[in-house]
Amino acid sequence: MPVELKESLDQYVTTNKCTSLSEAIIAILIEKLNPPIPGLCRTCNYQNPMEAKFCCQCGKKIPIIPEQK
Repeated sequence: MPVELKESLDQYVTTNKCTSLSEAIIAILIEKLNPPIPGLCRTCNYQNPMEAKFCCQCGKKIPIIPEQK
């Protein structure tokens, strides 16, 4: 495995509190295959207003979805 990939995965594991590299890889694939829904908190699945920056239920940051052209 290239060093850059290993470092990126290790950082993802730490940042997202994954328990293993396998879990991190699966989480990354899920994120890529299931893009974020505006306002949906991925932590608690609460549907916030589309313009919310933080979840109204759990307080976690909601991912910003880039506008599609």
